[in-house]
Amino acid sequence: MATEVNYSKPDHYFRTEIPNIVFDLGIHPQALALYGYYKRVAGDESGCWRSNATITKQLGMSANTIIKYRKELCKPHQLLGGKSLIKSTNRKTEKGSPDTVLVQIVDIWRDNGDFYRNKESSKGTSKSEGGVPQKVREGTSKSAHKEEPFKKNPLKKNIAQSAKAASQGADFSYSRESGKFEGISPEDLADWKIAYPDTDISKEIIKATQWLKSNPNKANKRLWRKFLVGWFTRCNDKAENKKAYRSQSGQSEDRRTKNVDGTAVNSPADGLF
Repeated sequence: MATEVNYSKPDHYFRTEIPNIVFDLGIHPQALALYGYYKRVAGDESGCWRSNATITKQLGMSANTIIKYRKELCKPHQLLGGKSLIKSTNRKTEKGSPDTVLVQIVDIWRDNGDFYRNKESSKGTSKSEGGVPQKVREGTSKSAHKEEPFKKNPLKKNIAQSAKAASQGADFSYSRESGKFEGISPEDLADWKIAYPDTDISKEIIKATQWLKSNPNKANKRLWRKFLVGWFTRCNDKAENKKAYRSQSGQSEDRRTKNVDGTAVNSPADGLF
C-alpha cells in the first residue's frame, strides 16, 4: 500500500516573491540578482548567513562584486520612504575575528502597495502622470489614455544580464569548500608564465592552496589575484637570487691545479706548485 505524502507547507513557500517597486529603483542588474538570491535564502522574516565563497559558487559573482552590490542594496531609496532593501550586519567569532555577514530583508510590501495604488488612482483623473491634460471622448467616461504595450518580464532579462556580466567581469576566487582556486583563466596562466619565467606556476598554485588549507584563518581574503601575484613574485625573486649567488660565488670557475701554460690537471701530483 502506497504511503500518502502530506505536504504541510503551502505552494508559495517554494517560490520567491519580489515587490514590483524594486524594478523601479534603478539598481544595477547584478544588485537585482543579488537581492533575488538574498530574498530566496532569507525570505521576509529570516536572514542569510552564507559566506561570499558560497554565494560566489552559486551565483557566479566574485567576492568583490558581492561586497560592492551588497552595499548598494543597503542604501536608502526615496520611493521607499528612506528605507533600504536589506540590512547588513558584520558578525564576529567568539575570538573576535571576522565571520560571515548577516543579511536581512527589509519589509517593503506596504510601501510597494501604496506606491502602485497611488499610481493607479492618478490614472483615474483627467491628467496623465506627467500632468498633461488628456482629451475625454464624448459619450464615454473613459479617458483617451493609451495603455502601455505588453512588456516581457524584466526579471528574466535583468538576471540574464547579471549572469552575463558576472561571467565576463568576475575575477577568480578561493573556495574553502573545495580547497581550490576557481575561475583562473588560461590567459592568466599564460601571462604568469611569461611574467615569472623562473617559477613553476602550476606547482606554486598547489603550494598556495596547501598553505591556505593549513592556515584557514588566512583563507577569507578578498583580493585573491593580489595574493597569488605576490606569491609568484616572491618565488621568482628567490629563484633569481639563487642564480645571482651562483654566478657571484664563482662556482663555475675551474679551481683545479694548473700547469705553467694554464691547463688544468686532474691530480695535484701532476701539476706544478
